[in-house]
Amino acid sequence: MNGMIWISRIGATLIAGVAVFFVFYRVIAVVMNWYKSISDKQKREAEAASEALNKIFVNIKPGQFLKIRVGIVTGSFLLVFLITMTWWLALPIAVFAYFTPPMFVKYMINKRRKTIEHQLVDGLSLVSNALRAGFSIVQAFDVMVKEMPAPIADEFSQVLHENKLGISLEEGLENLSKRVNSNEIELLVTSIVIARQTGGNLAEILNRIVATLRERAKIHGQIKSLTAQGKLSGYVVGALPFLMAFIINVVDPQMMKPMYSTGLGWLFLVAVVVLESLGFFFILKIVAIDV
Repeated sequence: MNGMIWISRIGATLIAGVAVFFVFYRVIAVVMNWYKSISDKQKREAEAASEALNKIFVNIKPGQFLKIRVGIVTGSFLLVFLITMTWWLALPIAVFAYFTPPMFVKYMINKRRKTIEHQLVDGLSLVSNALRAGFSIVQAFDVMVKEMPAPIADEFSQVLHENKLGISLEEGLENLSKRVNSNEIELLVTSIVIARQTGGNLAEILNRIVATLRERAKIHGQIKSLTAQGKLSGYVVGALPFLMAFIINVVDPQMMKPMYSTGLGWLFLVAVVVLESLGFFFILKIVAIDV
C-alpha cells in the first residue's frame, strides 16, 4: 500500500514538474519574442533617425543613436530619483525621456525646414536677379550659395555638387525636394523643371513664386498670432497637474503618499496621465491650421 502511495506521489511530482517546465518554457519563449520585437523596433527607429539626420548633414550612426537614447533614459531616471528620492516620479520622467530623442530629431528637421522656407524668398530673389543679368541657372544658384547663409546655402551647394558629379540639375533638385520635404521647395522644383522643359521665362516664374511665398508667409504669421493663446493654454493645461504634484510632494510628502502606495491612487494617476495627454493632443489639433 505504501509503495503505491509513493509511486502515485512520484508520478504526480513528475507530471507537475513537466507541466511547470512547459509553462516556464512558454513564458521564456514569449519573453524572448517580446524582447526580439522590441529590439527590432529599436533598430528600425535608430536607422530611421540616423537616415533623417543624414539628410540634414548630421552624421550619426544607428548604434550611436541607441547609445545616446540609453544614456538619456538612464541619466534622467537617476537624476530625478536622486533629487526627489521618489521612484514613482522618476519612472514616468524616464519613460518620457525614452521618446525624447526621436522627438528632438523631428524638431530639428522641422525647424530646419522652416528656416529654409523663410530664407527661400530672399534666395529666389537673388536667383531671379542673376537670371535677368544673363547668368545661367547653375550660375544663379552659385550666387545664392555664396550670398545666403545656412541651411539653404548647404542644400543648394549639395545640388551644385551633385551637378558637377554628372547628375542632371533636374535630378539634383528632385533630391533636394526629397531631403527638405517642403511644399515650397516642391513648388520651386516643379516650376524650374517645367520651365526648363518648355522653355519658359524662368526669371518671371521665380518672381511669381516669390510673390506667392510672401503671401503665404503673411497668412502663416496671422494664423500663428491668432492661435498663440490656444497653444499656450495647451502647454499650461498639460504641465500644471505634474508641476502641482511635484510641489506637493516636496512640501508635504505624506499628502502624496496615498497616490503611489494604494491601488486607487495608481488608478487616479493613470487616469490623469491619459486624460491630460488627450486634452493636450486635442488642443494642439484644434489650433493647428494648415495653409
